[in-house]
Amino acid sequence: MKGDIYRLFQRVKERGRAVTPNRLSVEAGCMKRTRVDSDRWFDVLEETETAQAAVMTLSPGQSTGGPDNHHEKSDQWLYVIEGEGRAIVEGEPVALQAGDLVCIEAGETHEIENTGDRPQKTLSLYVPPRSYD
Repeated sequence: MKGDIYRLFQRVKERGRAVTPNRLSVEAGCMKRTRVDSDRWFDVLEETETAQAAVMTLSPGQSTGGPDNHHEKSDQWLYVIEGEGRAIVEGEPVALQAGDLVCIEAGETHEIENTGDRPQKTLSLYVPPRSYD
């Protein structure tokens, strides 16, 4: 399981797409504290011109995305807060559990599934902000 996550990060690193402190800049005075707490299945918590944070909760057996789902211009960093499941990125399945972080690069197809017996909560960061067109 941890090896799968490592391989995804290696793939990002090899492509030269790792996020470094220089890629994200926030103007002074923009710091906000937001609780990651929502009753909705998907909720955008905060958004700036350069990034967006959203929380998602999947019920047991629920999934989102699929072979046609991708964000054309946004990288997605998905952190599993609680629960377990599976990410399928470009057809590659990766087991997920609380504490795991997955990078889904712009344009990559992906699906997230809750394979556990309790809700799966994730926090996603989209860079730049995800478009809803």
